[in-house]
Amino acid sequence: MQQAADAMKRASNGSAAQGSAALEQLQKAANDLSNAKSSSQTEAIKKLAQQADDLKERQKEIKDGVQQLAGTDGAKRSDKLAQLGQQKDALAKDVQKLESDADRVAREGRREQPAAAGKVSDAASAMRDQRLKDMIDFSKGVIRSGAPEYANQFEDKISENISEVAGKLREAATATGRESTSRQRE
Repeated sequence: MQQAADAMKRASNGSAAQGSAALEQLQKAANDLSNAKSSSQTEAIKKLAQQADDLKERQKEIKDGVQQLAGTDGAKRSDKLAQLGQQKDALAKDVQKLESDADRVAREGRREQPAAAGKVSDAASAMRDQRLKDMIDFSKGVIRSGAPEYANQFEDKISENISEVAGKLREAATATGRESTSRQRE
């Protein structure tokens, strides 16, 4: 940008050719800045998709733990419940962070990558509409209730919702590649 500004100053005292060269430098600098911003947005969306996939894996581990809980009792059951409660607390916190990060990335990307930003916004909306964090918090009580069939169904629903969000974010990451390619052609 500084080089373009310097060239504009020189062009103001010089010929039309210097003015054209300065304008080209300015346009190149603007394109470089736009590409850097787009690349940063693409990386942010890919990171969100990876975080969602990580949450999906952690939920799978929790779901497996809930299924194993059915065959335990006494102190072992109590320890397993405490462990699952901690895992669920961490998962709920990270789901909430993913939702707020997705909202931020969607806002920041609306101009540069509108299709991808729309898909990120859809993922954040899905988390909000499904009340995913609240479901995870509520599920701690469900697994303590001792109704294994209901607890397993609840865990299946949480897994399904997280998978849906992860899918939306993977679609957004794919859309960033398409938007970047079409932008480069222009």
